[in-house]
Amino acid sequence: MVGFITLLNDTIGKDRVDDGISGYDYGRYPAIKIARLAVQKDFRGRNIGSFLLYWAIGKVYEVSKHVGCRYITVNAKRESIEFYTVRSGLKFKIVKATEKNNYPSLYLNMHPIVMAMQPRESLEHFSITDSTDS
Repeated sequence: MVGFITLLNDTIGKDRVDDGISGYDYGRYPAIKIARLAVQKDFRGRNIGSFLLYWAIGKVYEVSKHVGCRYITVNAKRESIEFYTVRSGLKFKIVKATEKNNYPSLYLNMHPIVMAMQPRESLEHFSITDSTDS
């Protein structure tokens, strides 16, 4: 085995996120937590962690079609924070009240991802820009 990821049901307090739903009547949002994500040392640096993370997002997307799931949460090791907030390309946010903890809480709002994956009526505004052309 070169790596693994485990997921579990979670919630996150609406006072802990800065991109919640206005007028939301409940104190907590439904979430799925990344309980563990690990890659064997000999295989690090090969994007296996990113692959596992994107696989998990696909699973969360599928689950969100049937049950409430607004956020993905994780309590990250300090040395892994940059992976979630920068290197993965997903821009997880740190819960401010936990940023000094040994394992700060991070979250990712799934709503923009879900909206981006919805079928479109037309491709009128679709474009692909090849960065090598400029």
